[in-house]
Amino acid sequence: MKNNFFLIIIIVIQFLWINQSYAKQVEFKAKDIEIIKDKNLTIANDASVIIVEDSISIKGKKIEYYKDKQLLLVNDGIVLVEEKNLKIESDKISYDIDKSTLDLEGDIKIIDQNNNLAIYSNKINYSNYDETIKSENNSKITDNLGNVYQVENFEYSLDKKIIKLKNVKVLDYDDNNFSLDLAYLDLQNKELIAKDVNFNFKTPDGTENEPRLKGLSLVSNKNSTIVKKGTFTLCKKRENCPPWEMSADEIKHDKNKKTI
Repeated sequence: MKNNFFLIIIIVIQFLWINQSYAKQVEFKAKDIEIIKDKNLTIANDASVIIVEDSISIKGKKIEYYKDKQLLLVNDGIVLVEEKNLKIESDKISYDIDKSTLDLEGDIKIIDQNNNLAIYSNKINYSNYDETIKSENNSKITDNLGNVYQVENFEYSLDKKIIKLKNVKVLDYDDNNFSLDLAYLDLQNKELIAKDVNFNFKTPDGTENEPRLKGLSLVSNKNSTIVKKGTFTLCKKRENCPPWEMSADEIKHDKNKKTI
């Protein structure tokens, strides 16, 4: 009797594990579908697939679904993440259904409609479970104000609305440019927070001045940029000639009045 009871428990546990592995519902719509049973493979052309539990839909010229691996491979695809209002375009898409992760390669463009952002790269990982977008490759991020961020790598928390940027070069909407070792783009408060700042203002027409600003830290928003422990100069960059400069614990650039 004890042996029978032990056998029933094992069967129930195995049954629950199998159901959990294949719990997510995958729905296909396609021009034509080919099923290769010995490979657990479904091939769909000019197709769309919906992963219901993840609120994700994918369109592609060719979609391969490996049922035993719970893996989707897509060529020339478009991904819509309904809950996050994301639109993703990529040459190659690999979607691990169990882990809810997208690996993107090729020509990638992500439109974050909730936060008015666009992200461009050639390799990105998106986790639907962790609500993060990451890349270790050179990427470009643009916002609706016209600011452009060129970064070596980034990590974007969709939940916290914060993007961590490393080795970033920024061109703002006033054509000022600055480089930062480490920065955080706070989308909720619409601020850029950074340390180790090298800020180059747009050179005024009809002058040889090259206004620039260095500092230990920076907080920048739509109206102002504040640099802590900063040094400011108007002098033109040239060798063997130390520029005139002004130093202060805090230097504020008023973007509306265009004053320091």
